[in-house]
Amino acid sequence: MQRSDNAMKSTAYQAAGTLHDGIDKTATMARDAADRVDAALGQARTGLAQAQAASLTVANAVGVAGRTALDGVKEINSTLAAHGKAALEDMVAVGQKSLAAKSLTDLVALQTEY
Repeated sequence: MQRSDNAMKSTAYQAAGTLHDGIDKTATMARDAADRVDAALGQARTGLAQAQAASLTVANAVGVAGRTALDGVKEINSTLAAHGKAALEDMVAVGQKSLAAKSLTDLVALQTEY
């Protein structure tokens, strides 16, 4: 009976030891997994910060390009308006002088002048 009790105790100790080893391994694996998740999360945060910085740079560049293009369009419009106004004033002046011309020679001279 004593032998049987000793065998049962030994088996129980072995089972407890195996169970304890399994729990230790599981805890170690869980800690390692948590460390890997933390590392991956850190990398994701770094990647997100870099993407945000790149997006901000692109947005600023697009804004500058848009403002530059708009300024260019305004300048072209102003220049075209000034040239259009000058051309219209010249046409009106030539028309008035043409109406005031006394002869065909004056009219030809006036057209050659412009």
